[in-house]
Amino acid sequence: MISYLLLTLFVASTHCKIVLADGTSNWSDESPETCVQAYERLEGRMKTYESELHRLSSKLEKMEQSNAVVKRSTRQVGAGLAAFSAGVSAFDLDNLGEHQTILFDNVITNVGNAYDPNSGMFTAPVDGVYVFTAVLMVNSNHAEYLELISGGVKITDVYADAHNINAHVSTSKTWVLELTAGTRVWLRTTAYENESQIHGNSHSMFSGFLLSETEH
Repeated sequence: MISYLLLTLFVASTHCKIVLADGTSNWSDESPETCVQAYERLEGRMKTYESELHRLSSKLEKMEQSNAVVKRSTRQVGAGLAAFSAGVSAFDLDNLGEHQTILFDNVITNVGNAYDPNSGMFTAPVDGVYVFTAVLMVNSNHAEYLELISGGVKITDVYADAHNINAHVSTSKTWVLELTAGTRVWLRTTAYENESQIHGNSHSMFSGFLLSETEH
């Protein structure tokens, strides 16, 4: 906030006095006409100073807004940057149990290191909107469900069905989720239609990335 310097002029028959906003004043022996002219010159300078203060205040406000934008951009490029893609390296995964986490251990991309190939889990580094994609391939005459888990809660599943088909079958699904920082996301087998086998060799994949950071 800017405080403006106020002037008050008192004119007597032979003397005049200019009083400043801080209470200081001075009587002058000059004629009232000369004193008024001095007052007007001083008042003009004060208006010039006020205009300059307005300009500087506006410039400072714009610099602060620009600095805030830079800080948000730096945060997004830094801790919030996350993107990964990984596949199952084994030729086949057999004897899978119910609710068994799938380890996508062949890491192709892991920008930000938010995905852990040892646990098969992705951990959201910041609050934001994330995109995840699962690609599931099964062997001929097999079928399998995998379900996406976010924060311990099932979202939906992805299903590949090669029953009565003498060939591999592949399917995929994409999810867009709003997550809070620290939320873990992974793929696991279901408690139903679990035939305990999926085809690997990096034909079954798990990928994801931060689409946009959110603020609360």
